[in-house]
Amino acid sequence: MVLGVSVALISGGCASAPEVSSPVTFDIADLPTPTATPPEAYGDYLAARYAGLVGDTRAAASYYRQAFDRTPEDALALDRAVASALIEGDVPTAQKLAAGADPSVAAASGFAGLVLAVEEIAEARNRRASVRLQALAGDALNAAAVRYLGAYVLAEANPDGGIDRLSPVAGQRLFAGDDIAIQAFIHLSAGRGDQALAAFEEAWRLGVRLGVITDSHLRLLAMSGDFDRAAAILAAYSADTGPAIETEAFAAELAGGKASPPPRLTTRQGAGVALYTLSAGDLRAANPQLALIYLHLSLRLHPGLDAARMDLAAALTDQNRIEEALMQIAAIAPGSPYYAAGQAEGGFLLHRLGRDPDALSVASTLASMRIGRTLTFRLADLYMTLERPALAEEILSRMIAGDEAGGRADWKALFERARVRERQGLWSDAERDLLRAVELAPDQPELLNFLGFFWVDRGFNPEEGIRLIRRALARDPEAPHIIDSLGWALYRLGALEEAIEQLERASELAPADSLIGAHLGDAYWRSDRRLEADHEWRRALTLSPSPSLEADLRQRIERGLPDAGSSGTTGLRRLR
Repeated sequence: MVLGVSVALISGGCASAPEVSSPVTFDIADLPTPTATPPEAYGDYLAARYAGLVGDTRAAASYYRQAFDRTPEDALALDRAVASALIEGDVPTAQKLAAGADPSVAAASGFAGLVLAVEEIAEARNRRASVRLQALAGDALNAAAVRYLGAYVLAEANPDGGIDRLSPVAGQRLFAGDDIAIQAFIHLSAGRGDQALAAFEEAWRLGVRLGVITDSHLRLLAMSGDFDRAAAILAAYSADTGPAIETEAFAAELAGGKASPPPRLTTRQGAGVALYTLSAGDLRAANPQLALIYLHLSLRLHPGLDAARMDLAAALTDQNRIEEALMQIAAIAPGSPYYAAGQAEGGFLLHRLGRDPDALSVASTLASMRIGRTLTFRLADLYMTLERPALAEEILSRMIAGDEAGGRADWKALFERARVRERQGLWSDAERDLLRAVELAPDQPELLNFLGFFWVDRGFNPEEGIRLIRRALARDPEAPHIIDSLGWALYRLGALEEAIEQLERASELAPADSLIGAHLGDAYWRSDRRLEADHEWRRALTLSPSPSLEADLRQRIERGLPDAGSSGTTGLRRLR
């Protein structure tokens, strides 16, 4: 089965990773309530606020729109209505609201002005867009978006003018890398390959790590014949952010003997990439609503920007809007480098919707395709999620056999197969993979943690197991799941006081982790702190535990723990 609707969550990296992409924290609920609001409009605002709090963005948009209908003379009401429609993804309604408002009201609304400018760029009315963007110069919230769109509109007729608009501001580092990257795209559209390459190099130096930007950078390097530099960028990108779809696609093309040149973006496409650049990196975590708005607008300008579509699907998934996430990816064509990743993530989302037979069919189709290492790992994870560990082991074993035939060894592949084999109860095979992986990567905390816990949980060499877990924690001292492993290992060995100390710390760092809560409850119980144990088990039950852990917790709440010496709740399968 091939998904007609699928989704991808594999990120293309981050833009200007050390910096937050917007200095303004935005939540639509923080926008001021209009003054002189009629009483019935207050009800609409309260209903909209509540709908937003419970994640019903569609209802929130409807109530904000209704409130604006009651106060059409108020720019703040228009701002809320347009912003909520954009968060919902209803760009046509946002455009209609902005266009239908009194011009003086629309002129005072930052989001109305932004959506109208985007619509004018989409319709190639660039002079009108330029005037509109100039009027938005005082909008602090969307200042970077206005600046980028204005630069691209100007650059169509005057590339140097557009580039000058993005010249670094003295003392302003926040957008420095992104500014230079957008300059690079403008140079590229103007046919200035050398200047574009120099700008991409500077953006890279400033810390920009976004897949679509690095992709064009790599392709320019290949065109210039600087394959050594391209290889160095590929290696550094993988080390900084992990492999991305774009970099893996470029590497595959290069291995095949030819890499296609980077695209020369139209004004509309470039403006879409600029908004996508703003939505990426830290903005999604710091200002998720604003990032969502920019993603929707970027796709209005550049519908073929699959990287933005995939990030939008990820954002929707974070909000539990699963079916909407699936629909977003429906537009990704089979020929896109993002297509296979979308199929993989679509399988996970189908599982979340309770459609495991469809998810298995998608996984089977994906297994028959030629996919890279990142997606092979993801496919194995999908099979594990669908309780098909033997199929996960099969595809990982094929990868490892290919590595061996090529004279290479990858600790990650061995580690993943060890996890799969442990799930099947193949203890000796799992241990053999783990020992080989540790030999290849002796300082990887995840690996040390897993092997240490494996030994403790099996009752084999427990002292050495705890030593490995402590080594892992020394390398990643704030990792709650490693702290949990140490606490659980100490619990298994009867060192209850130190076990509780570690498990309490893990719970403080990850209060929403149901398994940590279950472990802490067990430790409390064994220490005769029965009320605290019952509290932790009941709290863990509210944290979306796996079905098996949920059953385990319910049994503990009803009966307590079995006699001392029982293995209790297993923590091994949670390790990463």
